[in-house]
Amino acid sequence: MQAFLGRRGNPANIKTVVVLRNCFFGDFIVAIPALRKLRAAFPQARIVFLTATSFAPGWRDKPQDDGIFQIEPGLIDQVVRYTSEDLGSAESRAALKARVGCDDPASTVAIALCYSADSLRSRLKRVLLCRLLGLPMPLGLTGARTLPAQHHLNRWRRSRRNIAHQTDAAVACAQEALHRLGLAEPPCAAARKRLERTPGPLRIGVAPFSKQPVKQWPLERFAEVMRSLAHTHQAHFEIYGAPEEQAQAEALDRLLGPGVQRSALCGRLSPAQLREHIEQQDMLLCVDSGPAHVASLVQTPVIAIFSQITLHTFWRPWGPGGTLVSAPVPCAACDTRDGRCPLGTKACIDGVSAQEVLRLAVQAAGSEARA
Repeated sequence: MQAFLGRRGNPANIKTVVVLRNCFFGDFIVAIPALRKLRAAFPQARIVFLTATSFAPGWRDKPQDDGIFQIEPGLIDQVVRYTSEDLGSAESRAALKARVGCDDPASTVAIALCYSADSLRSRLKRVLLCRLLGLPMPLGLTGARTLPAQHHLNRWRRSRRNIAHQTDAAVACAQEALHRLGLAEPPCAAARKRLERTPGPLRIGVAPFSKQPVKQWPLERFAEVMRSLAHTHQAHFEIYGAPEEQAQAEALDRLLGPGVQRSALCGRLSPAQLREHIEQQDMLLCVDSGPAHVASLVQTPVIAIFSQITLHTFWRPWGPGGTLVSAPVPCAACDTRDGRCPLGTKACIDGVSAQEVLRLAVQAAGSEARA
């Protein structure tokens, strides 16, 4: 092992870094701090992001330079998506390996950015993937804690609150990889400072939609909060969402009625444009979704209304000014797999009142005005 790592003790010897991570929108956003560290450590290397298309079917048939991977340019040089079919035969694996472009194993490293919730089985799959593609043994596998088997998982989650946030878990994997390579962790470029607030009406971004019913807070309550803030703070709202959420956006628009200044941007922004817009807002109101993590990334105060299907410890907004609101329930960390409440009550999110969210929004508005 020492000989294997010794050939890579100098960053200049590493030409290709293959990052292994399967992710949706928010999963990629929380990994950006880790990717910043890798880019700082390997400024001249080609960084390839290897991810399973089957994990996020919406990426299929999209150009590789489109979408979430361009939300912070310069971190990734190439995105390679694969399906299980790409691993099914020697010919398809050879084609996938050619797409990754790792002909020289001596100048290639593979780094897994694991999740806090990753099981040992999940990590072993990354090892197998590297074996199938002729990549070196992936590093970073022990950076984030391994959780027990699925049938013990929920009880384990409820009994422990010291699980690392997903951002910290990804960073820990990157740090472990650099340590195993014998490289000093380089200082990363400082994140952009929060944009200074300009005088004028309160600017509030709203990301009220979720593809998972258990994460959806009633639109009627979003409308109630927005109408109150429009009346008390003359707030102007930007409403974000995916193209397929247009019908929900129209329903929210009807609930708002006249007298609420808003810009309907559902389906009209690329991920990079979404980042720019959220960065310009005084706060973001949202459910558990990708925009919540974008707000954390750009240090925009965020009030995120969460269900309890997973522990908040490792999915809450991680940046300064991040506020999570949820209703306590005895069935927390149910880890539902179909996006629906197993009990059919949605008590963990429907139990959050509009008055509580409004109180937090007014409090956040006051903090922004004092900043």
